[in-house]
Amino acid sequence: MKVYSICIAMYCWASLFSVGATAPADKLARPLVHQVEDLGITSPVKVYEYKGQWLVSPEALSQLGIYSIGGSPTYRFRIPWIALHSGEPPYTFADITLPRHKVQGKWWINVKRAAPVLGMYMRNSGKEQVLFSTHIGMKKPASLTIFPPGPPVSIKGSVLLWDPLFLGEKLSPVNGKVIVSPTAFRVTAKGLSLRNSNLDQLAEQYEKKGYTMWPLVDNGFSPQVTSAILHSSEVQEKIIEQLIGYALVYHFRGYNLDFENINYSDKERLTAFVSQLVARCHAYGIVISMDITPHSPSLRWSKVYDRKALGNVVDYVVLMGYDQVGKNSSKPGPVATYPWVEKAIQALLKEVPAEKVILGMPLYMRIWYSSYDGRDLPKKVEEWPPIERAAFVEKTDNPMNNGLAAGFSETVTLLLKELSDMDSNTTQNTQPGSKKLFVHTLSLADSFVIRQKYKEYIHWDKIHQLYYMDLPLQTGRVQIWFEEEKSLQAKMGLIKKYQLSAGAFWRSGFEPTEFFKNFNVL
Repeated sequence: MKVYSICIAMYCWASLFSVGATAPADKLARPLVHQVEDLGITSPVKVYEYKGQWLVSPEALSQLGIYSIGGSPTYRFRIPWIALHSGEPPYTFADITLPRHKVQGKWWINVKRAAPVLGMYMRNSGKEQVLFSTHIGMKKPASLTIFPPGPPVSIKGSVLLWDPLFLGEKLSPVNGKVIVSPTAFRVTAKGLSLRNSNLDQLAEQYEKKGYTMWPLVDNGFSPQVTSAILHSSEVQEKIIEQLIGYALVYHFRGYNLDFENINYSDKERLTAFVSQLVARCHAYGIVISMDITPHSPSLRWSKVYDRKALGNVVDYVVLMGYDQVGKNSSKPGPVATYPWVEKAIQALLKEVPAEKVILGMPLYMRIWYSSYDGRDLPKKVEEWPPIERAAFVEKTDNPMNNGLAAGFSETVTLLLKELSDMDSNTTQNTQPGSKKLFVHTLSLADSFVIRQKYKEYIHWDKIHQLYYMDLPLQTGRVQIWFEEEKSLQAKMGLIKKYQLSAGAFWRSGFEPTEFFKNFNVL
């Protein structure tokens, strides 16, 4: 365990304090405090390196003018305001939750990632390494110019991977072409809420494995909360300031906005808020992408997006090309057929330039079980009931070949990216002749077992570019439209066909090992 002697040097207008602190562990030696003459007045503060973290006591931060709010790990930072209009203040403030860790009964703040933007840096002082700070508040980024219209960076050929379960340690290493988007933030009527207190460690895990990080920001899919935000310029300003502050502190390069289920009456307000957010973030070099559903009759889930206006301001529009048939449907159906996805792309390209479009694809499918006895399938595939050998299902019995495809595309159940959908099941009323319809989400990785065991019941559907299984069991009927290598490669072909920017996958943890080594978008 390394022990450093650390101090923080301040400008002469800062108050001079000697801050005492208890070491976070008995093994940590008491740090020495150095006075460095060439940097002017110094304010000694003890900082400990503990398991790769730079731990500072909350009391020490307050002596530096960085104050917690109500004793919480949320601190008010002064951040440089890059003026978009004349006459605006040179600084603004943002409430940022810093990572804190409990060591031997005491809370410590980890300032390692925040150090550069706070002006802190390491320097040798004799035989010791010393941490200095040249000022209070965040540094301005190197470039203070506002980005011109269009994407500030190109992600051509990259892949965006949503990570709702924060699987940093479990993700496979990549070559730097994968952008990871953990569900880290949620907008609320009080501002921005941080959903993972260990975001600092998560960010380091992503970086070590070659991922670029664009945290996801959602609205909780609450039309009431979203409306309250969109009707309050004060709350919107606070959210924007916090997003900028977090990006500077945690070194985020971009954000992925996932605002869904919004009152149609708030359509113009949504566009105005996103436009303001993008303009402010661009001044700091922060890339903004936004998730948008395919066109459908739904006011809250589809028509609320002014796709043309949003496409003009955001850097990238992520088309959520999945949930063609949602888990709450009363009829079994696929997650994403090739014709449906292509139709969604064609419609979007009428309003958004191709170079701004990212195609979202599913790493999951659904098990549709029409039970005859009202009981669900066992969780283990090995324990499923015996096959009804007397039954014979024609290939043409695929519902998608019976004129229902158009109906599915018009009656989309949009309950997108809810965590409850990922590992739970849904029971639906079914058509006459069956008692219950059970619906389970099945990951690409877990589907291999079913595909191997029941391969004689699986057939390739050329029209919809999916493998389809119709399995007659003695207790019911199992239907699965598989998403796997062949179907995903077909969808990836649409990226090249329409010259889209990149692809995206929902979600991490659903992919098999080495998935991103075998699947390049372009």
